[in-house]
Amino acid sequence: MRVLLSIDTAKTRFEGQPRGSCIRADNDYALAWIRHYGRGRVFYSTIAHNPYVFWDPKMLAFYLAATQFALGDLEAPTSPAAS
Repeated sequence: MRVLLSIDTAKTRFEGQPRGSCIRADNDYALAWIRHYGRGRVFYSTIAHNPYVFWDPKMLAFYLAATQFALGDLEAPTSPAAS
């Protein structure tokens, strides 16, 4: 999969248990990614738990591009990117 957005846990202030029971030793938490699955395409995002996010122009453009990718209207590499 190709990670589109991830969180830098070293620069993020968390209150409480931010990741539930999912703790990664490498602190690499993908927030959005794409990949091919069989002959289809998959987009995943864990962003936007609050309605105000959907009024942000950058997020709207992000989700539009993701929808176009999933429909096959937008080509994008899905192989893992270099760190």
